[in-house]
Parts: sequence; C-alpha cells; structure tokens
Amino acid sequence: MLPVWAICLLATILQAAPPLDVYARLPQTEMVKLSPSGKRIAVVESSDQRRVIVMEGDKLLRSAALGTQKIRDLIWAGESNLLLNVARKIELNVTLSDSVAETTTMIMLPLDDKPIWALFERDKAIFAGVQGFYGFSGDGPRYGYFTAVSTSALPGIGMVIPDGQPALYRVDLATRETTIVDRPPGNNVRRDWLLSANGEILATLDYQAANGDWSIRNSAEKVLASGRSPDDGVKLISLGRNERSIAYRVRGEDGTRRLFELPLDGGPAVEPLGGEEAGSYISDVRSGELIGFTKEQDVVEDHFFDSQREKVVATVRKSFSGRSAELFDWSQQFDKLLFFTSGSQDAGSWWLVDPAARTASIVASAYPLEAADVGLVKTFRYRAADGLNLTGVLTLPPVGDAKNLPLIVLPHGTPSDRDFPIFHWWAQAFASRGYAVFQPNYRGSEAPSTVPRFADAGEWGRKVQTDISDGVAALASAGIVDQRRACIAGSDHGGYAALAGVTLQQGLYRCAISVGGFGDVDKLLTAQIKRGSVTYKVGGRFKQSFGKNLVGLSPIDQASRADAPILLVHAEGDLVVPFSQSSDMAAALTRAGKPVEFVKLPGEDHWLSRGETRLAMLKAAVAFIEKHNPPDPAPAR
Repeated sequence: MLPVWAICLLATILQAAPPLDVYARLPQTEMVKLSPSGKRIAVVESSDQRRVIVMEGDKLLRSAALGTQKIRDLIWAGESNLLLNVARKIELNVTLSDSVAETTTMIMLPLDDKPIWALFERDKAIFAGVQGFYGFSGDGPRYGYFTAVSTSALPGIGMVIPDGQPALYRVDLATRETTIVDRPPGNNVRRDWLLSANGEILATLDYQAANGDWSIRNSAEKVLASGRSPDDGVKLISLGRNERSIAYRVRGEDGTRRLFELPLDGGPAVEPLGGEEAGSYISDVRSGELIGFTKEQDVVEDHFFDSQREKVVATVRKSFSGRSAELFDWSQQFDKLLFFTSGSQDAGSWWLVDPAARTASIVASAYPLEAADVGLVKTFRYRAADGLNLTGVLTLPPVGDAKNLPLIVLPHGTPSDRDFPIFHWWAQAFASRGYAVFQPNYRGSEAPSTVPRFADAGEWGRKVQTDISDGVAALASAGIVDQRRACIAGSDHGGYAALAGVTLQQGLYRCAISVGGFGDVDKLLTAQIKRGSVTYKVGGRFKQSFGKNLVGLSPIDQASRADAPILLVHAEGDLVVPFSQSSDMAAALTRAGKPVEFVKLPGEDHWLSRGETRLAMLKAAVAFIEKHNPPDPAPAR
C-alpha cells in the first residue's frame, strides 16, 4: 500500500493533467489529403467510428461512414472521385505466408450522388483485394492501374491460388470493368511494373525468390540491369527524373540502400543522390517521375530536385522551427501545400500553406490537447559502452524543471524502426504524469549512415540491451533523470527489452511492462498460431535479431532472477506475437514467486487498433508505474 504522502502526490498530478483517455483515444483526425487543384480537402475523422468527409472551403461535398475499418490512404482520382485504401485481414495458408496477412480493398467514393463501390467487387476470381496502386491514365482520369491476386478453378478441388503472385489490372473507373494488363511469369517469380502516364508498360522487374536473381527489362525485353539480392533488396521506385529513364533501389549486404537511375533505351546508371541514402522517395502522382526524396536523421525532411520547390519547402519548414514539420501533400501546381507538424507543444496539426500569399492555416488537429499540455520533445545524444554514437528521443513533463526526474524507458517495437522527436501518445501520457520518457534508438534502428544498418544482428539481449541502459546512465549523468527511479516498458520487441531489463539485467529498473511482447525467444522462432483449420508460422522475422546462440536470452528461463515487479498486457487476438508468450511468462513468474500482473485484452489485435483497449492498456500501465515508481509532486500550472 502506498503511504499517505504518495497518494496525495498522485492526486495532485491527476488533477493537473488531462485525463488519460485524451491520449489513449484514436486521433480525432487521422489523415488529410488535397485534391489535384488544392481546392478540395479529404479528411479521415475518427472517434469510435471512422468516416471520410470531403470539403471545398466551408461546403461539405460528401461524407461516408466506414465503421471501424482502418483507412491506410486516400488517393484523389481527379477532382470528382476519391479512392479509399481500406485495410482488412485475410487468413492465408501456411504455404503462402508466414502469418495472417493485412491486405487492402480500394473503395471508390464519388463526390456526386453516385453509389460507393469497391474495385474488383464484381470479379469473383480476385483474391484478397488490391495489392498495389500503379497510377492513372486518360482524361478524368478514366483508368486506374492496380495489382491483385487471381484464383483458378480446379475440378474436384475448387478455387486455388496458382503461385500467389499478383497480376497487373486496368480498372475503368466509369464502368468498373477490369482488364488484365500483364501477369508474372510464374515459377514463384515476383514481378513489378513501371507505367507511363498513358498506362503503357515501360519497364518490369522480375525477382526470383529461389536464388535472389533479379532483372529489369524495358518494353522491348532488353535487360537494363540485373543482379542478385537474396533478401529481396531490389525495388522499382518510379520513372527517373524524366520520362525517358527509370529509378530503382538496391540494398547492399551491409544494409545500405542505393538509388540508381538509367535510360529506358539502355546505358550506364547514375546515382541521383550521389550514393547518399534516403528514407523514401517522392514521385509525381500524375507523371510518375521522380521529383524528390526524404532524409531521416534527427527529423524527417522532404527534399526536391527542383530548386524552386526545394526553396519553398525549406522556407516553410523553417517557419515551424522547434517541431517536426513534414510535407504531407501538395496540389499539382505546388501552389497549395499540406504540412503535418508534431512535437513540443504540438499534438499533431495539419496546416494548409499558400506559399505565394505566405499564409498558413490549421485544417485539423490530431488530438484535443492544448499546447501547454504537450511536453517538450527533443533528441538526446549519447555513446554506447563500445563507443558507438547513438541517439534517443526524450519527452519531458509539460511543467517543472528537467532535473532528477523519474524515468520511463520506452524502446520501440520493431528492431529496424527509428523514433523521431514527434508527438507519441504513449510517451506524452506518461510525461503528463510527471515522468521523463526516453525512446532509445539502439543499434540497428534505421538511422544516419554513422550507425551500421544491421548492427543489431545477433545483439538482441546483448548489446542492444546495454544500448538502452547506457542511455539511462547518460541521462542520469546529465542530471536530467534519477537513475534509481526508472521503469521500462515496451511492445513487441520493446516488450522483450522490458522483460530482459529486469531478468537478463539486474538492478536497473523498479518495474517492467510488456505489451504484446515475448519472453520465450526459442519458442517464438518456431511459433505457430492456429485459427480454425489454418496454421500460421510467425517467428521467422525475429531470427536475425537474436542470432544462432539463444542460450540465456529468454526472460522466461530467467524468471527466477526477476528483480522488479512485472506487468504483462496482451491482446487475445494477437496474430504477430502469440498470446501464449505472455500467459507462459506469467506462469513462470508465478512459479518463481515473483510479483506479476497480467491484463488480457479480449477481441483486440497486436496493434491495439481500438481506442477502448488502448485506454485499458494505458490505465493499467500508469497505475502500475505510479504504484512502483511514484512521480514527484506536480508543479503549479
């Protein structure tokens, strides 16, 4: 039981801070997109249900309710039609995939009174919806190009998928008629395409999964480039910087990604970025040409080859100094820009910018939080024990001094992810309760070229774990946190890091929280999930992280060494990390006589896609941390 003084402190903080459901709810605005002219805006709103609204000025043109369906993207098809890229899960046979797959359905939303319809809804041979989008052609535009997987009927068996590779289709957006344009060559060869603005195939990439051989050919079947990439590290990006060239990316053995551009009629390749890596590439939605790229360092920055556009974007970005500012969308003439800002005192805002008029107005906000309720977010630099230069994201409480604060360490969930100094709902919720929150970009996080891309290979539970605790020590040396008052929390791989922090490591944390994490590494690498009559293998993507020698790396085997209370939270419908990972860990800790709490989330997935379960997780996590690592008294606001 907490002493009376601690209860009073918690009451003071809770009175001062916004309620937790403000942070846990899904963003009230998830996405905003501009029409080609920039005069119309499409917005995805979310509360308990999602809906799309389309506005022109103050006039509502159309709205559509989509229930709980997750919208991954909005694509304008001219000024009068909007394509909604809606996610859905399908069950795949184990011979086709390592897990249940998330695929997408494209829904056409006309802005007049015509009915909403889904692409391929009349074609019963199409399996799993739309796999990819390849552009438009014709006036209007009239046609859209998409990839999808088709099935075949076998006598006595029924519908089967020949090899699971998608084919390229043309869809008439006026009549809904579908026409197949090209198929992959078969024999487990994956094919990708580049199309002209007229819908003609300009180049294809064929990748052979059996040996990693790949080749790029033009429409005359001339080989333009070829090589071998066993890890599927080659990708067609777009046309090049003009319609007579193409751009493709190759990932080397060291993980570096190089962009090449070569003429469609053959000739030597050049590197438009001079060998420099990019986080992603920007192409023109209408012409398909490469027009820019993003840099991912401390923040994400958009850059353009056109000097005037580069100048405009740099000027706008500078005006949002002190927070992350990403160019989210723009009109075809580049006279209307849509920026998304986030970070210190900004819970996420969409801004419509008119460069000529030098004006910017807020279109929508992600969370209903005042600027004063959003803590300072910044990059923190430190050095690992072996000398490797690393960074992390530090979120501080909205009020008070950044001195000797209690700490929550929040490592990200996917090994190759990278945290940026932006608004993070989980981190800001903790910060609102008086904690400093640290998100370490340990080795292997997608990062500047100073950190080797695959530096985490075989280092999970080893150097990755000490990268995290080295960051804690550096924060303490800077006087920002009290190292003796630290807890660690995370999901997925981050959940493993939390469990490892109090089992494989000792004396570092007062408590640990694993949300959809895993404690049995060996079992995970061979894990299977059974749903109905279908079995899925789920462990393959973790193998590189841990290496071959797994001895001593599983927290479940070290349960008797746990030196701090542990909270386990797991969604019962998790198809990424099996639910048994947490139930088995809870049982092992109980047998060892260690303090453990286990919160089960029925009907939820790995990503906690519903606001009510996000809130249930957050309430349990905050209560657990406040119990075992109470915050300081809340300063007056």
